Amino acid sequence: MSRLSIVSDNKKTPEFHRKSSKRSTNSQSSIIVKRTDNLIEIKKTPSQATPIIINPKIQSARQRRKLLDELLETEEAYIEDLDIIISLYIANARKQNVLNENEIQIIFSNIEAIKNLNSQLYNDLAIQFQFNHPVIGQVFLKMAEYFKIYEAFCVNHDVATAAIAGARKRSEANRFFDQIKSIPRCRSLDCESYIIKPFQRLCKYPLLLKEILKETPTDHEDFTHIKLAIEKIDSVLATINKKKQESEFRTKLFELQPFLPNDIELLLPSRILLDLYEVNLLDRGKAKKGELFLFNDLI
Repeated sequence: MSRLSIVSDNKKTPEFHRKSSKRSTNSQSSIIVKRTDNLIEIKKTPSQATPIIINPKIQSARQRRKLLDELLETEEAYIEDLDIIISLYIANARKQNVLNENEIQIIFSNIEAIKNLNSQLYNDLAIQFQFNHPVIGQVFLKMAEYFKIYEAFCVNHDVATAAIAGARKRSEANRFFDQIKSIPRCRSLDCESYIIKPFQRLCKYPLLLKEILKETPTDHEDFTHIKLAIEKIDSVLATINKKKQESEFRTKLFELQPFLPNDIELLLPSRILLDLYEVNLLDRGKAKKGELFLFNDLI
């Protein structure tokens, strides 16, 4: 056995290296012996870890499964949010008679139909998750056409938000909305936060599916179906966004009409608002902000 020498204080502190008896194939551990302040430190340097190379296909399959799990989990959470709207807001509004049926229809529109659709979507996805390798493309391809029922709800969103603001002017209704919000199940989210969720969820589907598609091999049975489903959902969203914009334009016309002379009628069946621009106006030497409305037959 080799012996370690301890040098005197007036000499430079030495370091001794001794090879470890255990060796790895790629690296070697060592022991460092160092004398400081009449003490001897013995440290063992860690050997370099052998790099683990993961097959890219296996890594991609794991990521795909992670994204699929996220899809199912968030779908379940979304259905819970829809149920909160129906079982807490709508049911209690009717029970307490704080909102009339017209207000309920304006604010919540066809939310029950949306929940039924997404409950079916969740059940179909859950069936696929009973297998080791779920395929979800056909499920979304089948459901994509039915996502059109979201149109009425999403287009009506601004009107619904305004209806909530109007109802809150009544103390009883305002107290009702605050009471529901305070229920732990609502997670301190107000009614306005819940009625935007359907539009947010619909917009989320193409994003989630595109991420899953990236981790799906082109020869996978799910690849083509997911790709087609994305195209269909994007098409539904494009239609909804267009109609939502048209609805916002009509609201602008209603707001603008009272400021115009009586002989000018903006709201004509043949008149279409094409665009709206913010402009700088000069009024008696003073700059003012204004809006320019461009119609198909009028500026």
